[in-house]
Amino acid sequence: MIDLCWAIGTGLLFAASFPPLDFGFLGFIAIWPWCRLAEKGGILRVFLLGYVAGATLLAAGCFWLRLSHPLNWVLMVLIEALFYGAFALLLRWLLRTGTIPVWLAMPVAWTSLELARSRGPFAGFPWLLLGYTQHRFVPLLQISDVTGVLGLSFLLSMVGGWLASVGRNSRRQVEEPGDRILLGSIVVVSVLAAALVYGMLRCRQILPSQEGPRLLILQANIPQQLKNQGQEDSPQSAEEILRKHLEIARSGLQRSSAPIDYIVWPETMFPYALMETGDDAEAADIRDRILRPLLLDRGSCGLVVGVVTIRGSGDEGGRFNSAVVFEADGIRSGTYHKAVLVPGGEYIPFLRSLPRALRDLVDRCARGITGGILPDLSKGLGPRCLILKAQGKEVRTGVSICFEIAHPDYQRRLVRDGAEFLINLSNEGWFPDSAEFAQYTAIAALRACELKRPLVRAANTGTSGWIDPFGRVHALELGGRRNGFSGSLEVAVPLVSPTTLYSRLGDWLGWTSLAILGLFAAQSFRKKKIVTLTRRTDL
Repeated sequence: MIDLCWAIGTGLLFAASFPPLDFGFLGFIAIWPWCRLAEKGGILRVFLLGYVAGATLLAAGCFWLRLSHPLNWVLMVLIEALFYGAFALLLRWLLRTGTIPVWLAMPVAWTSLELARSRGPFAGFPWLLLGYTQHRFVPLLQISDVTGVLGLSFLLSMVGGWLASVGRNSRRQVEEPGDRILLGSIVVVSVLAAALVYGMLRCRQILPSQEGPRLLILQANIPQQLKNQGQEDSPQSAEEILRKHLEIARSGLQRSSAPIDYIVWPETMFPYALMETGDDAEAADIRDRILRPLLLDRGSCGLVVGVVTIRGSGDEGGRFNSAVVFEADGIRSGTYHKAVLVPGGEYIPFLRSLPRALRDLVDRCARGITGGILPDLSKGLGPRCLILKAQGKEVRTGVSICFEIAHPDYQRRLVRDGAEFLINLSNEGWFPDSAEFAQYTAIAALRACELKRPLVRAANTGTSGWIDPFGRVHALELGGRRNGFSGSLEVAVPLVSPTTLYSRLGDWLGWTSLAILGLFAAQSFRKKKIVTLTRRTDL
């Protein structure tokens, strides 16, 4: 019972380092109790204790997920907790071999776990990574442009591992030589100090920049219930969504200090589906119903809208969660289809491969859960930059939609494709007034810092605004609040184009950690084989 309480407490301690409590300093010690879990007996016992700790962390940290449907929350916890059980076993094996000190074994194992979670089945679930606990500690964030968020996780788990090694020695559970403890102290303090010095120097740098497009970001705070009705072609709800966005945009244009290049609408907030390939009739409708009423005497500007687009019909067709760029004349100049879809929320895995009777059953259950909507979106082809026109030049813009921002490598591929700044469109109406908003913003801050690119966020109910290349958040606020209200924010995007080590090499630290584990596993197997052969020879 004591061990079970310890496992639950370990998960709760970890969860407290994330929003809503957001005690980021706990990130330095949150991983320390895992060492004790890994020492508690046999393989099955250690796995179960790790599983309970992970399930507690996920259940508490992602409690907001229940707002979409309790089943989504339960399934996520049950599946993702398996990774934490595996981590406990991995740490147990490393501690028992004794070939590497705890302060190194812990970060190598933990970083490998987070890499596996980020790239797991169905695109992974890269949420609640340890490095995100430091989203408000801007100097420390800067090492992410070298290592990515996994570098922060590695650093924090190294500190936790060092605390665990000191604790094991003080309990006399393991007698480590004094020079080994001293070496660990020197290494950990040196690495932490180097990261802080690098971050402080990096924050003092002035990145060369050019004037980019001037954007007007809309946040309409549309309730998800009204949004769902609009998707079902309810004329009244669709017109209400359109009217509200037009009012906010018109008010923002009237207050703008300079001509606006593009008005940015959040994910799927354009209430009418569009055909994948635009035509003259569509351009005329966009121009007459939206652009002309908006512009009045304010000059010309384009639109970047989140919208559902349709390709063909039947088995050859598909529906996409898209971002579409319209120029001031209403002509569509670019389209991006979301490629990283949310299982259960935007598509049902393997649905089309199921037998017809089972497919119909899943269809009915899914519609019952989502209020009549079948998650049947198609995947886009992958990262793609869109072109925005400003100051007489074309600007390559990396667009992501919703959950895609949580995947560092996806944003990195956009920058390697030439993105001069990033735009993220999101609708978080499923999770009103929840910790998801702050967690999402922390993730976005790391993306901007990793790649040293400004990141603009247009969110229906979450935190809208922009994040500078150092991870500092400049949000749309009202009375100290960042969500739960409608409004607009004018953003003059600065264009910067440094090439960071992370944008070149990606998650090299995670793959290096996996390689280290592989080498130790091979060495352990070789030693075991030699011992076995020796015993046979003696016989």
